Amino acid sequence: MSVTHSFRRAINGFNREDVVHYIEYLNTKNTAQVHQLTSEAEELRGKLRDLETAAADNREKEVLQARC
Repeated sequence: MSVTHSFRRAINGFNREDVVHYIEYLNTKNTAQVHQLTSEAEELRGKLRDLETAAADNREKEVLQARC
């Protein structure tokens, strides 16, 4: 998803407002992506904890069955 922006030329370079708006756009996009990835990471950590708990429960169950 490449977004190309063409900045208008000012007398001594680029139009400052165009550049500022583009940087704000990139910052907003980056912040949203960081939040999304953080949420996904937390969800995956939760699933991992659940799987680790289930695996520990299974090991404990196997040990108890072996004792019987």
